[in-house]
Amino acid sequence: MPDIELIVKITYFNDFGALATFVREVGQLVSGITAINTIATRVVNTTGKQAFPGGSDRERPGMSGHAIKPLGLKMVAELARLRQKYGLTYKIIGVGGVQSRTDFDQYRQAGADVVMLVTGAMWNPNLAQEIKGAGQRAQPA
Repeated sequence: MPDIELIVKITYFNDFGALATFVREVGQLVSGITAINTIATRVVNTTGKQAFPGGSDRERPGMSGHAIKPLGLKMVAELARLRQKYGLTYKIIGVGGVQSRTDFDQYRQAGADVVMLVTGAMWNPNLAQEIKGAGQRAQPA
């Protein structure tokens, strides 16, 4: 079988021991790990009722954007620590709540090799240009 580049996208791990096990198992098989995907959580309106339309399958939708940024940064930092600890070479793609150059820099400083813009770019089509044009990129810690 020819070499195939594989990147996995993961959600937040509440248990960093489980994350370490995951990294030990797949870290040598993948070229990159994207962190994080959306976070499933209950979202309610001001009256306490389900905020998103739909049935029970929409009770815990995947949340994204700025609300998940602290968890995204935490996962990127832990993935960077585990990469070093186990002597692995996978790239880390940080994603979640990047709406500004500061957010971009925080992901890079946490250990992301690449930073992905999703919701931020949807709300600000010039975001990538603003980040790239703002001067020298921050180096990972």
